[in-house]
Amino acid sequence: TKDDLILDFGCAKGFSVKALLNLGYRCVGTDISEYAISQAPEEVKDKINLYNGENSLNNLLLLENQNLFNFILAKDVFEHIEYEDINALLELLSSKSEYIFCAIPLAENGKYIVPEYEEDITHIIREDMEWWKSTFEKSKLRVVHFSYEFKGVKENWRHYPKGNGFFILESKINV
Repeated sequence: TKDDLILDFGCAKGFSVKALLNLGYRCVGTDISEYAISQAPEEVKDKINLYNGENSLNNLLLLENQNLFNFILAKDVFEHIEYEDINALLELLSSKSEYIFCAIPLAENGKYIVPEYEEDITHIIREDMEWWKSTFEKSKLRVVHFSYEFKGVKENWRHYPKGNGFFILESKINV
């Protein structure tokens, strides 16, 4: 609903935050890039912050006078996290939200199915759908829905039928 609070985790320059706010949703964002945050449109600068762990999330929740995010969006984020850090990050997000939607490039045998994804030197995790499902479960998240397609998102890569994974996750902590 329009009363739900959405976090764009990995918001970059805040364009999705701006779009959701313009549509009447409550939305905030956080990103690890100081440059990206500095380039955000003026009208969202008070709704986004530089990610530095749990404090960033708590500050955004305080800003909105809320205890949890109803939804977290994480599009093309988790593949940039170090293997040794992914579980802790997912557990943190699980503790701060009800649901998470994520879009993740998928791999087979250590290589992305979409070859162009190999060109991004910041991509770290190269795993298949089953690995991600297992990782989510270990991190107190239940996979509510999975698909290789999500209308309107990453449609330019549809010619690689299993190149992307779209997950809707529910927190086992906050249900």
